[in-house]
Amino acid sequence: MKINSEKREYSQSIRQWHGKRLSFTDSQKGNGTRQMMFELRKVPKPDHKRRTPKRKEQGRIKPQTYTKVFERDNGQCILCGRGDSLQCHHHIYRSQLGKGTEDNLVMLCVSCHELAHSSKVARDRIGEYLRSLYKEDVHERNKINEV
Repeated sequence: MKINSEKREYSQSIRQWHGKRLSFTDSQKGNGTRQMMFELRKVPKPDHKRRTPKRKEQGRIKPQTYTKVFERDNGQCILCGRGDSLQCHHHIYRSQLGKGTEDNLVMLCVSCHELAHSSKVARDRIGEYLRSLYKEDVHERNKINEV
């Protein structure tokens, strides 16, 4: 009788464990050990849309946004005016939660893009350019992310 009550308690505790479906076999061996088999089922992935983009997607530049920024900046670098080998630059960096929107992006040539990452003067000029195009409050909100 003692073995049956132990078996009942043990099986109830196993079945309650996180609500997972478990099956077990209780075989008494010569040394009195019990052998367990677990059956875990995969949970189906939900197919709803995310409310917020994944972390790696935040700040990423969409092709439509790139085209709008290219047209807005007349297809040339905003610092030196060159029109070849252009790159899109985030005024507020993605690592500082800068968004991939038009009011945070500018077109720069390769050399000016490198300069923008190493020189505060270049970053200030880019900030002035964007403030002249867009409302002050947009960049005041984003300035919180810079600090």
